[in-house]
Amino acid sequence: AIMTRKDKINLLILLFMSIFLSIIETLGITAIMPFITLASDPSKIISNEYSKVVYDLFGFSTTTNFMIFFGFILIGFYIFRAIYSIFYNYLLNKFAFGRFHTFAYRLFRNYTNLPYKRFVKKNSADMVKTIVSEASNLSQYIQNLLMMLSEIFTILFLYLLLLLVNWKMTLVLTVFLGIKVFFLVYSLKNKIKKQGQKRASMQS
Repeated sequence: AIMTRKDKINLLILLFMSIFLSIIETLGITAIMPFITLASDPSKIISNEYSKVVYDLFGFSTTTNFMIFFGFILIGFYIFRAIYSIFYNYLLNKFAFGRFHTFAYRLFRNYTNLPYKRFVKKNSADMVKTIVSEASNLSQYIQNLLMMLSEIFTILFLYLLLLLVNWKMTLVLTVFLGIKVFFLVYSLKNKIKKQGQKRASMQS
């Protein structure tokens, strides 16, 4: 197995952390618009049923006090988002690049387990280069995979939000962007396949 049981548990923890990060990112994007709307027209604080509930709950005397409170909450939220994002990226990089030694050791062990006649035919410089490059690629693959999952979850949450706001326009944009993505994937597919075959031939 490429990863141990402990590695899989850590990977699962990072996955849940990435989902939580996506929720925070989605809230961060959507929270700024209500603030701008209420700041530009404070009368909506009273007319809007949701802001009115908060206004009455905390017993604000003026809409100005409400906006100051809202502003501090928003600033605090963005500070928390930044700290959590830094902490998540620290754990992500620590885990991903911490696997480099493990992967390199296992690749080296695979080479030493080769039949003697085949082993002596291997160029030592190429062997070291392959071990280092492949271990590095695997580490970066894990890092990029987790980062991509975080972005995917963020997109899904935003997409659901857009469907709730205006589902017709969202579907039109989905079709348009889907066609662009299809052509992009189709154009890159062969290049990725060639690079994979090239890397596999280097180890054979």
